[in-house]
Amino acid sequence: MTQYVFDNAAEAETEVRFRSLGALFDPTTQRIIDSLQAVGARARCLEVGGGGGSLVRWLSERVASQGHILVTDIDPRFLTKALSGLQNVELLRHDIGTDPLPTAAFDFVHTRLVLEHVPDWGKGLDNMVNSLRSGGTVLVEDFDLQALDWTESAGSAVAIARYSKLAVARMQIFREHRVHFTIGRQLPAALLSRGIQGIGFEPTVTIRKGASAAGELEKANLQQLRDEILTRSLLTPEEFDDAIRVFDDPSWSRFSPLMVSAWGRKP
Repeated sequence: MTQYVFDNAAEAETEVRFRSLGALFDPTTQRIIDSLQAVGARARCLEVGGGGGSLVRWLSERVASQGHILVTDIDPRFLTKALSGLQNVELLRHDIGTDPLPTAAFDFVHTRLVLEHVPDWGKGLDNMVNSLRSGGTVLVEDFDLQALDWTESAGSAVAIARYSKLAVARMQIFREHRVHFTIGRQLPAALLSRGIQGIGFEPTVTIRKGASAAGELEKANLQQLRDEILTRSLLTPEEFDDAIRVFDDPSWSRFSPLMVSAWGRKP
C-alpha cells in the first residue's frame, strides 16, 4: 500500500477522526447490517480496517460468545486498546491489497473508507469476496469524492473563502497520494462482476457543520495534512491557521462527500 494519507502515527488527530467517523457513520452501517440480517449469534465476521473499534464492539455483541470477529488493519495501534478484553475478537496487522486471507471463512465481511486508499482496490475486494463463505454477506462502503464539488460551502463570505482554500489544498494532497476519487459509484458493479448476487446499494449525503462532530472530523483531517500542505507551498502557515478556524464556526456548513454502501450475498 502507498503511504496512507491519514497516517495513524498522528495520534491526536487520528483519535478525533476515529471518534467522529464512528459517530457519523456507525448508525447507517448498523442499520444496514440489521436490515440484511447478516450478523447473528455464532457468526464469523471480517472487519477490514477497524478504525477506532466502535463498530467492532457492536459486532462483538451481535455474534456473542460463540461467534468470532477478525479485525485487520495496516496500523492497529488504536485497536489494541479499544478492543482489549473482547474474547471473540482477533486483531491482525494486515494489508488488504497484498496480504492473503483465509478462504471461505466468514459469514459476513465489511469495510468502510478503506478501499479508496488501496492502490489495487480491485485486488483488495477480490481478497474480501474470496474470504466469504457461500451464502455469506459482503458490505462495502466508500466515498465518491467527485459526486459533489468539494470547494462549495455555505456561510459568511469569510467562512466560504477559508474553506475553499483548504478544500483545494486537500484535493491536491489526495491526488498525490493516489486516493481513488470515484470508487463509491463503482462498488455495485464491482460486486456484481465478482459473482455477488442480490446487489443492493444506498447513497448517503449529510450536512457537515462547523462546531459539530462533522466539523471536528474536517478539522482533524486537515490538521493532519498541515505539514504536507505547507511543504508543497499550497498555503502559508498564516493562511492555514486562519482557514482552519472555519470548522469551529457553527454558521458554516457543506455537503458531505457521497457515501455509497453496497452489499450482496455470495452464491
